[in-house]
Amino acid sequence: MAFFSFVLLAVPLSLKNLWHNLRTTLLSVCLVAFGIAVLVFSYLVFNHIEQAVLRNGKGITLVVGAKGSPLQLVLSAVFQLDEPTGNISERAFKTLSKHPYIKQVIPLLYGDNIEGARLIGTNTAYFLLYSAEIEQGRIFQESMELVVGAGVAAKMGWRLGQELVSAHGLAGDEAHEGHHSFRLVGILKPTGTVLDGLAFTPPESIWDLHHGKDSSNAYTALLIKTKTPLGALNLPKIVNKQADLQAASPAQELTELSRALGLGQELLEKLGAAILFLAFLGIFFGLYGVQMNRLHEWQTLRQLGMSLWQTLMLIILEFIGLGLFGSTLGLLIGHLAEYWLLIFLEETYFFFWPKWTFYSFEAYIWLLGISLCLPAALYSATILYYRMVYDKGVH
Repeated sequence: MAFFSFVLLAVPLSLKNLWHNLRTTLLSVCLVAFGIAVLVFSYLVFNHIEQAVLRNGKGITLVVGAKGSPLQLVLSAVFQLDEPTGNISERAFKTLSKHPYIKQVIPLLYGDNIEGARLIGTNTAYFLLYSAEIEQGRIFQESMELVVGAGVAAKMGWRLGQELVSAHGLAGDEAHEGHHSFRLVGILKPTGTVLDGLAFTPPESIWDLHHGKDSSNAYTALLIKTKTPLGALNLPKIVNKQADLQAASPAQELTELSRALGLGQELLEKLGAAILFLAFLGIFFGLYGVQMNRLHEWQTLRQLGMSLWQTLMLIILEFIGLGLFGSTLGLLIGHLAEYWLLIFLEETYFFFWPKWTFYSFEAYIWLLGISLCLPAALYSATILYYRMVYDKGVH
């Protein structure tokens, strides 16, 4: 009972003391919050990237496309993030489909869009690759029928039976000649993959749109599953000997990309750590000086009946309160920054990643912000203890 009475007294008094030294309090809280926010934002963003790589790259051994940058080919075919490297012939598709090393070939045709969402010509094997299921309607069966991801359907407000017109390019609005329109026949369930932001149609639809052009009866890229690891090792050598083809390994290219991104994450982590160190110094020297100047106030509390240990706990509580405010504010700022980034990715790239998701590692970052205040709290309490007991003779 006495403990709860002390808490009821100590919390308002600590808040009052922090408010009385508002400038120092705000500086300390802002430094802790900014450092925590940088760390939280860094971990959230790179966790999203890591999960996206795992979800979108699963089951794909190789990507085959036109000669060019292997990383560009992987980013464009697997993540729909980049421009295509070119087109490959239908003959190449048929030849690779019969190769003894290959278990499955999934064709992709892309380079057009529907109201900003990338239009992908493919077959039902692409949906099975990501275990995608229909939520409304059905899978396309004929040319000019359309199935769309859950994210883009919700964002654009598309409904079954709606007529939609495609445009040239990945983000252009120049409609195809002839005013061909697609009929929306199906909407997928959310998958948490790149499929959520795409529109799909049979390859024949793309060929019909581009009839008479060089891109007719051609493919943009092929997603390949090999039968054995030996096939995954030898097939790129065979494909890369062709004058107009290249084979890229998503695992290899994304490993290189992850190394580059890892440098960015490391830089953000060091920035966050440096800010937190400045916060530690600010709290230690700033509030330590404030507490020393309040020695007479602490002695008055002792004379009014507060025990020595209660007085010291009150001092420690003020420091912990700073860490608590700063860490909580930092978590909120970090998630707000992540939210704005994800909104930007939805609007620009039709990426639909989960928002306001909290992870266990954030608890450790939150505790880190609070623990920064403990050394200063314990040091201040120790010095004040000796000052009150020995210098002033308070027992």
